[in-house]
Formats: sequence, C-alpha cells, structure tokens
Amino acid sequence: MTQKIESRSTALNRFMMVPIVLALSLAASIGALMFLMAQEREADGERVDLKLSGSCLTEAKDTILFRAGEVGVGEPVFSNGDQTLSLTLPSIPNAKEHIPSLLLRQGIWQLKAGDEVILSNQDIESVELSLDDGGMPETLLKFKSASKLDAQKWLDDHSEDISEIWLDDRKVIDRPNRIAITDDFRLVSTETDPRIRMQESADFVILLSQKPIACSIGWEITVK
Repeated sequence: MTQKIESRSTALNRFMMVPIVLALSLAASIGALMFLMAQEREADGERVDLKLSGSCLTEAKDTILFRAGEVGVGEPVFSNGDQTLSLTLPSIPNAKEHIPSLLLRQGIWQLKAGDEVILSNQDIESVELSLDDGGMPETLLKFKSASKLDAQKWLDDHSEDISEIWLDDRKVIDRPNRIAITDDFRLVSTETDPRIRMQESADFVILLSQKPIACSIGWEITVK
C-alpha cells in the first residue's frame, strides 16, 4: 500500500523561506553598502601633494598604495625618493584630513590586557565588511587557527577579567574575556550615526587587510 505524503502547509512553507529571505536581504544590503561607498569615494576631487616624513617610507609604500586603491584615490604616484605622494582626492566630506590620515596611519590592531598582547595584526587571517542583525555595518575578523586557540586558552584562564581592543593609540572597546573567540570576531564602531559608522567600519577593513606601517609618518598637504 502506498503511503500518502501530506504536503506542507502554506504557513510552514513561508516559515521555511524566512532564512532564505533574510540571507538575500543581507546580501542586498551589503551590496548596496559597498555601492554607496564606491560612489562616495569616487576620485573626482582636488589633486594634492602629500609631503611625507618618516623612517620607513620605502617599506610602507606597498601598504599605502593598497589603501589608496581601496579608498579610491586617483592616480597615486610616489616621487622625490618616496617622500612625496601625489593623488586625487575622492569626493567625501573632510577628504583633506581624513584620506591622508587613513592612508598613512600605522593601523596597529591589538586585543590586550594591560601590557599582555593576546592577538595582533599578524594573527588576522581575513577581514570583511558585514551588517549586524539591526542592519548596521560592522567589521568581521577571522584569525589563524593556532592564534585563535592560544588566545582562547589565555582568555579562559582569565575569564573573569576584561580585555581591550586597540587600534593604534585609540581604545576601540572593552571586551569581557568570557566571550568566546569565534571565526566571526566582531569589531564594531561605537558611533551611532549610520554614515559615520559605515565609514569607520570600511576604514577598519582597509587598515587591517594589510600589514601595519612600522613607523609614524608625518604629512603636509599642498593643493596642486
């Protein structure tokens, strides 16, 4: 005797579609976010020269050019023994201050407790831009397996304490050690304005996708 298989109810079918709809919405939101970033950072602003000073300019050149490509500056060119960087600024607010600072800051990321460094740039395997459950931008870090295991052991041994996430000389946020390190380690801007938070999250991705700059670089800007 053949057993009749009941078809799923319409309500159940709709329920099963929810994860798919959410995934598609998330993908569309990230796509829209990246499109807006690209539009806002189009290099159609002023052409400027940055006069650079620092002890590691030659070594930092590749990192600076990578960041320039990600930000969307136009035709970045080094000259004068790597002491001058010419580029066209993108059309975003405060470009004359923000863009040089982003290109030239060291980008040293650390999870630490006092003087104890638990994780740093060299432990990061990949970085990506994402959206949280509320649709706000965030940065997701994935760490190398061995680094992740070592860090988790340290955090477990100090589970009642608090660690700090730092980027250069700025503390980003405190983090309770009882929170386990996952493959999607969330680095979240504390800004509440969506546009500022979007910019900061995108900047996190740019800064952490390459090795940090080994020295402090000074700069002076001249409009051509």
